[in-house]
Amino acid sequence: MKPARLITLVLAAFLPLAAHSAPYCADMLDETKLAKKYRYLAPIYNSDETGWIFGENQLLRNYEMDIVTQVLMRDIVKELDAQGTQLAIMIPPPRPIVAGQETVDATTERPGQYWMVKQQFKFARLNQQLNQMGAIAPDLQGLVFANPDLRERYYFRRDTHWTNIGAAHSADALAKKLGKPGFDAAALSVIEIVEEPGSLSAVVDRTCDKTLEPEQTYILDFPAPQDMGLLDIVPEGEAVLLGTSFSDRHRRDAYQVADALSAALETSVTNMSVTGGGMIGPFESYILTGRYAEERPKLIIWEFPYTYLVRAPALRQILGALRSRTAAATDTQTASIKDGIAELQMAPTDATLLSLTFESDEVLKVDLLITFANGTTEKLPLRRKKVMREIATFTTWWADLSRFHHGTVTQVQIEGLKDLKTVAVALHPQQ
Repeated sequence: MKPARLITLVLAAFLPLAAHSAPYCADMLDETKLAKKYRYLAPIYNSDETGWIFGENQLLRNYEMDIVTQVLMRDIVKELDAQGTQLAIMIPPPRPIVAGQETVDATTERPGQYWMVKQQFKFARLNQQLNQMGAIAPDLQGLVFANPDLRERYYFRRDTHWTNIGAAHSADALAKKLGKPGFDAAALSVIEIVEEPGSLSAVVDRTCDKTLEPEQTYILDFPAPQDMGLLDIVPEGEAVLLGTSFSDRHRRDAYQVADALSAALETSVTNMSVTGGGMIGPFESYILTGRYAEERPKLIIWEFPYTYLVRAPALRQILGALRSRTAAATDTQTASIKDGIAELQMAPTDATLLSLTFESDEVLKVDLLITFANGTTEKLPLRRKKVMREIATFTTWWADLSRFHHGTVTQVQIEGLKDLKTVAVALHPQQ
């Protein structure tokens, strides 16, 4: 490893802007001209003047949680707290907000269409809600806006992820939120400069046959925890990081998130993040494999980007997994699946925990229509990411049905079950 050295933290991504404004490629605005895996981003705004690239999915979002989602988040916090685990949530602030209104207007060439102040308010409200529900959520948006130098270096312009600098400052903010001293992120030494090709640059390359210059970031030298001597052993499982590609970039945590957290929190951090695992994949897997019950970490750090909205179905899946460890079925039925659909009539019960067991562990998408005693029907989509099968496979799905307040469940209809013959459905009372 090269010796650490202090250098001026000026990213190549933030060089002076070009004199002439033009998109890298107009085809990126046309969904039909994008590869299938990129179409959900369309239109993809890009500019050689600003150097930024934004997908439509990054620009207009309703970040705030509704009442039911807030209560489900509080239930998750309480379930973990009962096991001696605090829940911390790190959501990096939206890239367009960090880039600023002028940059968004110049890149999209649609002044006034995307109001960043409104988006900023909604994201700040989400952070407030998370804390009100008992989670430990540092105000990373406020952190960025309070430091113009950091704001320029928090994100890449042509990659969706934060830089090592953005990750380091965010880890320090979480530590301080938890009452730890953290470190001076601005004074960290740099070990080496590395290039980030850019996930959004890859879209330009494929769509426009144009290769953009890679951006630069820094491998940082994090301080060793002050209370650790050379012979000290920090027990595994003190803190667990369950995150996305932000914490597992290039499948090797290229942005040093776990290192930053470990230094800031002065404890070991087990990184179980999974690139492509989605918002809930690593969390659900950590519970259902039994690792959480075995390790009982003092802290779970749940990291996911702002593009994953906090909504009730995802939280019902996590809460169901948490409550599955004490589940005892009161009504189990096996139904045949015809044309991808299974329908079951359920005996009246106050049970609020539902399990579905398939003969295959390859199921990735389940859509439920749940009918209650008062005649109300609720839709509940359950999802898993294919990449999570590399970590562990499960034939059983769990969903918590509390907080619907419609009375007992009378019917369950399951859709989207291609190539399957049967499904076992059970309701479990909450212990």
